[in-house]
Amino acid sequence: MFLLACLCGGLSILATNQTQAAEKRHLLLIAGQDSHGPAAHNFAEGIQLFADRLDGYPGLRVSVAQNDWPEDETLLNNADALVIYSDGLGRHPVREGDRLERLDRRVREGMGIGMMHFALDVPPGTKGDAFKHWIGGHYETHYSANPFWTAQFQSFPDHPIARGLEPFAWRDEWYFNLRFREDMEGIVPILTATPADETRDGPYVNPRGPYPHIQERKGQTETLMWVVEREDGGRGFGFTGGHYHAGWEEPMMLRSILNALVWVTGLEVPEGGVPVHTQVEPRYASIDEAIARGDLADVQRHVTTNPASLHQGQNPAMAPVQQAILRRQTEIAVWLISQDGIDPDLRDGGKRTLLHLAVERNLPSVATALLKAGADTSLLDNAGWSPLHHAAARDHVAVLKAMLAAGAPPNVLSARGGTPLHEAAASGGKEVIKHLLAAGTDPTIISNTGVSAHDIAIEHNNEAALSVSILASPPPSQ
Repeated sequence: MFLLACLCGGLSILATNQTQAAEKRHLLLIAGQDSHGPAAHNFAEGIQLFADRLDGYPGLRVSVAQNDWPEDETLLNNADALVIYSDGLGRHPVREGDRLERLDRRVREGMGIGMMHFALDVPPGTKGDAFKHWIGGHYETHYSANPFWTAQFQSFPDHPIARGLEPFAWRDEWYFNLRFREDMEGIVPILTATPADETRDGPYVNPRGPYPHIQERKGQTETLMWVVEREDGGRGFGFTGGHYHAGWEEPMMLRSILNALVWVTGLEVPEGGVPVHTQVEPRYASIDEAIARGDLADVQRHVTTNPASLHQGQNPAMAPVQQAILRRQTEIAVWLISQDGIDPDLRDGGKRTLLHLAVERNLPSVATALLKAGADTSLLDNAGWSPLHHAAARDHVAVLKAMLAAGAPPNVLSARGGTPLHEAAASGGKEVIKHLLAAGTDPTIISNTGVSAHDIAIEHNNEAALSVSILASPPPSQ
């Protein structure tokens, strides 16, 4: 009787374990072949990282397939969801044989599916249409853009994948302007950000661009991660980042993917999101080095771990925000300017304000950020010029327009009593002159040295200035 009881008990435990295994949702992660060296497109490492972080997640069983496709194809047949992190186009896992058709059959049976980074890139037509059905859209060469830029994620929708997400920023090869379903039907954006104008102006990774239709959307928000719920009951998502393996050190970026992997498999995402445990200490020794390398995320780590670094790095003569502007690290500069406690009129040894520096480096988006922060456009540097004088003299049209649009006084006087129009008359172009005149610059003002803008245009033989009728002749007072 004792032996029979033990036997029955053992069979009962075995049956319970088999039932629990059967009840677990099965997620199949497919890694493409690494293609970009040790730091980028590390698909195998990335997929294994996700699997490790989800090991033991309640109700979930994770399988990993390396080198484009599972050797044991029963894994595909039994998967509740499949996610591919790989190269695209001619190196995409669906490129061979009947793989596309087999995936399509499984998706139409309700299997969840996700595509990450380059795996979103398939040609229009059969593959593109399949992706629109599966996940809502795809990357299309010559239509979509793939520059490296720092996306700043400030807000998130009320969706399970967004649980536990907090504002973050990361520099990556974030694809945007994807070929989505008509009118974004059924698509819920999860991660959205606005590329800087300079990002839209290129260059992109390949092709280099820029594309006019991308440039025409300056100021528009782009969708970088999204989800769909299909009529067949399955779920899908797309994620355009993930070029660098180091991206998974950013806790919120990693959480967005772990949440998505749980959700696409049909499981519930915890209220606080899937737990993440990542190294958040700065990668570089100082905030100065992080700025020099253009690493906004590491700049943010320095400020988080040492708030004093917002105002002072290793360079005692130059604050981090000044370094960022002078190094033309636009995204870092804009982020630093947005932080509490930053003085928008901070000066250097030459009495140049941050706005002077932004004009010197011809960074309109930085100038705009400073103006929004309340920068004073009338302050003079050691040369006796305001930022508007410098913009006019350097023929920096975009920053000049930004300052005038923000209300910069067009008749601000230099130490010698000249207006920005005086400087434009010497070396500026026709467009700068027209913007100054349209903003109300008075062409009849005589400087302390007794000259008008017309006189200066004659002295410097500036044909662009003299072609503007109002400067072609001396002002009436002369």
